[in-house]
Amino acid sequence: FKGVTALMVAPQDVPPVNELEQWVQTLMQDGISMVLLDIGTSVGSNRLASNDGQRAIGIYFRSQWAETIRDIFGELIPPAHQQGLSVFASVSPRRINWVDPTVAWLDRSYDPVHHQLRLSPYLDLFHPAFQEYLVGLLSDLADTGVDGILFRNDVPLGPYDGFSAFGVRAFERDFQTRIEP
Repeated sequence: FKGVTALMVAPQDVPPVNELEQWVQTLMQDGISMVLLDIGTSVGSNRLASNDGQRAIGIYFRSQWAETIRDIFGELIPPAHQQGLSVFASVSPRRINWVDPTVAWLDRSYDPVHHQLRLSPYLDLFHPAFQEYLVGLLSDLADTGVDGILFRNDVPLGPYDGFSAFGVRAFERDFQTRIEP
């Protein structure tokens, strides 16, 4: 990425579709060669407001896997590529908030004070159904023509995280040792 100057843009700061071509030209004139956008909302993120003024929860591209707030990637990529601007996507898979928590994809963490497992607020990267979901969602994102994806690790797994049944089984299989939190 020699000579790349990137700008991370909040989805709500992307102008309407009729102003995108001029916006891209301005970015290019300012020396910006890559734009980085979140693929959707996450816990604590700033989000676009829906028609009723509520903060919308969902994604910024078209997919059958989640509610689309606005197809920012579909709107931005054609004029960006036409003028030589790269568009990258950003996501922290453990922190997406558009997945219904009742589907039981939440991780488990160990509470060392009480010596027990508790439900984590983060999604379980080891859950096979969640992995399948991510493959489908990210395949739809790739179909937008996005130039790349940055996987953010803003909530890293710590020594007390990743204790879902799937995570524990994978650990025991890979390291041939039984663990008990």
